Amino acid sequence: MPTDTISQVNSGTSADRMMSVSGDNRSGCLGHFAAADVVGVCLGDRSGNLVKANDEMLRILGYSPEGFASGHLCWHNLTPLEYWYLDELALSETKVAGRCVPYEKALLRKGGGSVPVMVGHSLASKDAVDIVTFVLDLSEVKRTESEREKLLAQAQSAQAQVAQIERMRDEFLATLSHELRTPLSPILGWSKLLQKGQLSEEKTAIALNAIEKNAQHQSQLVDDLLDSAHILFGKVSLRKAPMDLSQAVTAAVDAIYPAANAKEIAITTEISPCMVLGDAARLQQIVRELLANAVKFTPRSGNISVTLTPAASSVRLLIADTGKGIGADFLPYAFDHFRQEDCSTSRQFGGLGLGLATVRQLVKMHDGQIFAESKGEDAGTRLVVDFPLLDIGHDASATKSKTTLANTAASTETIAEASVEASTEESEQSQCSVLLVDDDDDSLEITSFALEQAGVNVISVNSGAAALEALKVQVPALLISDVGMPEMDGYMLIRKIRQLPAEEGGKVVAIALTAYASEYDSERCIDAGFQRHLSKPIDPDVLVQVVSELVGL
Repeated sequence: MPTDTISQVNSGTSADRMMSVSGDNRSGCLGHFAAADVVGVCLGDRSGNLVKANDEMLRILGYSPEGFASGHLCWHNLTPLEYWYLDELALSETKVAGRCVPYEKALLRKGGGSVPVMVGHSLASKDAVDIVTFVLDLSEVKRTESEREKLLAQAQSAQAQVAQIERMRDEFLATLSHELRTPLSPILGWSKLLQKGQLSEEKTAIALNAIEKNAQHQSQLVDDLLDSAHILFGKVSLRKAPMDLSQAVTAAVDAIYPAANAKEIAITTEISPCMVLGDAARLQQIVRELLANAVKFTPRSGNISVTLTPAASSVRLLIADTGKGIGADFLPYAFDHFRQEDCSTSRQFGGLGLGLATVRQLVKMHDGQIFAESKGEDAGTRLVVDFPLLDIGHDASATKSKTTLANTAASTETIAEASVEASTEESEQSQCSVLLVDDDDDSLEITSFALEQAGVNVISVNSGAAALEALKVQVPALLISDVGMPEMDGYMLIRKIRQLPAEEGGKVVAIALTAYASEYDSERCIDAGFQRHLSKPIDPDVLVQVVSELVGL
């Protein structure tokens, strides 16, 4: 039998001596198997003391042949305490049956750490006093199992997230449908009754008021949805400048006061001057949204407190109410898009669940932080917003930004004034005529009627091509054009007009009146050549006022 079958641990001994206890062909096969180092093989006595080991066994344990030989090792030395009972059972079974059922355990490595293994014991022969132990390293198997379990857990988590997203999508679409259709019902209902001409003067006034109120509500829903979408996808740019945040907070409180007063909700304020670098309109929007949320969830005769205080390096806005509160389960998701604590058909409070999500994005864009606190149902809510405090003396970049923005604003005003001056003579010649362009007949009719009621001479056309033909006949004082039109949209129309000589209408003052209502759309209209951007639906009185400002009536 070859002498290198089992790693030598005593001088002058080898695997032939280890395996010779059987005295038959089986020992030779065992010796070759041990030498192959497929699994760890070691020889020990019935008390669990280890005598010899092959190279694979030494690798598993981290011993050198010499270290193994001098270690006086036994299974207890190499086994964590929690596995001792398994060794005792296996050795007892081996003594009785000649072998044991393989079992899993761990072996302690020299120098620290452990190795997961599969162990099997067998008597070297029927009458032998030595026990041969086979040890299979399960490290790779366990690693693979762990990775598989991790991947399985990730897959299950991803599946759960997809299911949650789908559920949230369905809930949001259902809510969106409900919120948009609800104001349509009184609009359509009263419109039908008005068309029949059978309403009394009193009922007619009620009908018109209901139509106006619900149309404004639906318009606000659309604005909120578009604003949230643009903020979510990073399509909103801020016009930052040094400002006193207390002014935005005070303006927001004034704006929300009528709604609070209608529910007899008392608003108390403690507002200190606090300089920040921010977009005044967006900061006011943040406060207004938070206050509207507080009013919405605070019952009649409740209380809302607004506190704005400066600290060493930050500004803290705190809005606390005595309202519904937020449940502990929902609190971590209060600022998520399209998430509402109650999405059931029996919910008490309406809305799309976009307000707080929009606020969080705007706060982040101002380098601030926002969080909510609530002790639960009917315990009220505290909304806390922190902004960086502006150090005016050391913020040269902010001053520069402010100057640049001021210059830009001045330039815009100069351009508008120049356009108005350039068109003054044309306005007088055209007797304050307006060229109105819209492919939607209903929009064209109502806008034309509103302007004519204000004494404006209106030329109405339903396409960009027709508008260019109308300019050849008469140059108006003002152009009002839709943007979304077939064949030639509003952008194409105004660019073609700006290429014309002044006497042919090239410098006519132009307003974009369109349902494309985002800040991005407004900037695009101005860049294309319009002086103003107005979003549909627009109050006829507001439209007449803007026209009067630009060309005079």
